[in-house]
Amino acid sequence: GVETVIHLVGILVETKGSTYRRVHVEGTRNVVEACRRAGIRRYIHISALGARKDAASEYHRTKWEAEEIVRASGLDYTIFRPSVIFGEGDRFTNTFARAMRLSPFVIVPGDGRNRMQPVFVKDVAKALSASVGMAATKGQTYEIAGPVALSFDEIIDGIAGAIGKKRLRVHVPMPLMRVGAAIMEKTLSYPPLTRDALLMLEEDNVTDKNALPDVFGIKPTAFAEGMGTYLH
Repeated sequence: GVETVIHLVGILVETKGSTYRRVHVEGTRNVVEACRRAGIRRYIHISALGARKDAASEYHRTKWEAEEIVRASGLDYTIFRPSVIFGEGDRFTNTFARAMRLSPFVIVPGDGRNRMQPVFVKDVAKALSASVGMAATKGQTYEIAGPVALSFDEIIDGIAGAIGKKRLRVHVPMPLMRVGAAIMEKTLSYPPLTRDALLMLEEDNVTDKNALPDVFGIKPTAFAEGMGTYLH
């Protein structure tokens, strides 16, 4: 039978019938209750770096509410808070790479100085797998990230380099980006950019308590190295 549940369902864009609250909060509550009914004790939960009660974005606030449900569940839980995850098939590096192949420039929201610590999907998977059998991780919350913090400009340049392109960065002020995002939200069923995502881009998404090396003994994969396995 099933002994462990890993819950990593999440959305980055709200669509009709699929909101942050419905997926992150109610979805987590449903999974936790299903674990209880089935007698499953071990529960691994994927949250997000930046999740907190007073976060600016609804995404981060609902991720926090989901964590609270897990902490009150009575299950043997472990919570992971990754920075932005990248890897084959992601909607982050691949989206920008596709745009760069079609255009000589790339739109960057704001000044491009906001920092992220992209973490390679295979490193995340290793940590999740390792945590299942580690009794010391029960009841713990871990932040996981890549080896270094990168500005958004550096991330854009890194993606361009991975596909062998050099692209002009065009910085668009956040007020204008918010207007564009609002229009896309009203007119597109799956907008590529939302106002909530822009709120997240206005703050750093980094950590100095990276559990990958400190807890799991995993050397975080560099951004360029990881992209080199799937972007060409």
